Amino acid sequence: MRKKRIFAFISYNHKDVKWAKWLRRRLEWYRMPSEIHNEFSDSRYIRPVFRDRDTLTSGVLNDTLRKHLEESKYLVVVCSPNSAGSQWVSEEIQAFIDMGRLEYIVPFIVEGEPQDYSKSDLSQPLMGECFPLALRKWNTEHPDKNLLGIAVTDDGKTDKERAFIRLVAHMLGLEFDTLWQRHKRFIRKVVCFLSLFAVIALFLTYWFMVPVKASVTILDEKSRLPEMEKGILLVNGGEYSFAKPDTTIELNPLPGYYRLRSLPMTVKTDKYYEPATQNLDVGWGMSRQVSIQMHRDSTFAIYGGHVFDGGYDDPWSHPIPGAEVNLAGHVVSTDDNGYFRIALPLAEQAQDLPIRIKKAGYKDYYREEEVANDSLSYLLGK
Repeated sequence: MRKKRIFAFISYNHKDVKWAKWLRRRLEWYRMPSEIHNEFSDSRYIRPVFRDRDTLTSGVLNDTLRKHLEESKYLVVVCSPNSAGSQWVSEEIQAFIDMGRLEYIVPFIVEGEPQDYSKSDLSQPLMGECFPLALRKWNTEHPDKNLLGIAVTDDGKTDKERAFIRLVAHMLGLEFDTLWQRHKRFIRKVVCFLSLFAVIALFLTYWFMVPVKASVTILDEKSRLPEMEKGILLVNGGEYSFAKPDTTIELNPLPGYYRLRSLPMTVKTDKYYEPATQNLDVGWGMSRQVSIQMHRDSTFAIYGGHVFDGGYDDPWSHPIPGAEVNLAGHVVSTDDNGYFRIALPLAEQAQDLPIRIKKAGYKDYYREEEVANDSLSYLLGK
């Protein structure tokens, strides 16, 4: 008697090779309960499992297959109408029976079911038969000791996981319900893990693969002033030109991992506006719309200067105090040095404004269009 070194030998017809491969894979990756010792390998798994098929000669098992059969603890037979007519599967079963190992044969029924041959020829399998000849012969000759199988289909419902656990329970000598509850707990853990993995995968895909579409609206202050001729938006290392304010600029898509970042933005123009800075908070979403407010500089805000007596050869040495300066309805008087200053609110700023200067004893000075300046000079004549 050879020493057993193989946990299970899978016997099958080549047409059922998918089932055989599935069984071997599931058996070799099934983690046994901690109290069970695998006497055939230094592992917690049902290993090794033999599945390979060699060519048989003259209907007799060759030496290699017989050796593997003798070294196997269990013979798992993939039973189906295909194996029912297979001479080679029947030979392997008969060899195991001849070794006195009948109780270690486990029929795993994937299709069909055992038939009654009390009034039929054993050598010709009936319609729907799944047992090979050697099993049919044994069950017919021993009606009180019929070898039963584990079917993947029960009451028309296919449940190969349940059938697999029944197979494992039989091979390990454990109660099915105990292993089945353990299996369901394992499946719940796997489902939870896969769900968590899927959530993480979706999050990483969203975070790294889905870009953020951002747009920036350039807002202007309302006034009668001229607009700039050229503006530039600087953000995230990119430059975006625009020709007029109150416009929206679509930025290049931002990488997904920029989410939750804060990107500095700067708006610069050729004239009339002060540089504006603001942060673009990207946020969580797939799109982001922000605005940045431009502010006018003081180019047209200040009118200031001196009023001099034009009756002198050196008028710059003779300022006129108390002269009335009227700039588009804003009236001030010059001080002792003949100086005046008018600061206009934004809404009243314009490129050119009318100015009138009066002083008793002097001729009025009037100019229809005066340009803002803080160093204006006027001469009043008598």
